[in-house]
Amino acid sequence: MEPVPSVVTKTYPCRGPLQQFRFAESTSFKCFRCGQTKVSKLLTVYRQDWLRKLCNGCYGRLLSLYEIKAGTSKDDQAAEDLAKVLLSSIELDSQRQAERLLRASDKRVDNLCAEGLRFIATAEHVASQLDAAPQLEWSPAVIGLCKAVEVEIVSRILRPLAAASADVDLMPDSKDKDIGRVASYCQDPTKKPPELGSFAHFLQTVSR
Repeated sequence: MEPVPSVVTKTYPCRGPLQQFRFAESTSFKCFRCGQTKVSKLLTVYRQDWLRKLCNGCYGRLLSLYEIKAGTSKDDQAAEDLAKVLLSSIELDSQRQAERLLRASDKRVDNLCAEGLRFIATAEHVASQLDAAPQLEWSPAVIGLCKAVEVEIVSRILRPLAAASADVDLMPDSKDKDIGRVASYCQDPTKKPPELGSFAHFLQTVSR
């Protein structure tokens, strides 16, 4: 167990596996999540292990993840919130670099739409940072891959389906409990597209 850096002047309540401490003196430490060296009177400890110190930036990101997962939002909304955290977790330059590396490593990604590529590249980048600390929160990286599939389905299937059915009256179908979500989007493509789960249910229904 690594010793406490200096005199603790304030101990904050635990928030999930995270707990912040304020010290009498500024101390230099290396954030075990981002790997950067920081100097601060305020630092966070992960799972009460002083070897796992977090900087304020990483504390904020992890806290937002745990609050989303512990909240009462529906699964679809929680997935949207996690996707937003994923895209905001790294700087734009890092996102672009991750996209360039992904393009260089696999030419198949040239077939992806821009949004799908961004989700996959960002998820891969975040996952590479998590490899050294597998106990950290992987939800955004996993959600990123799911969102990539979702936006590709919208681009390749749902938008063409909406265009093909533009002259069809879909009002009765939009009220159907099984296919209504997709039918409603086809009726008005300016609406929020169906989530991956809604499309999967639609596909199972129409296939039967």
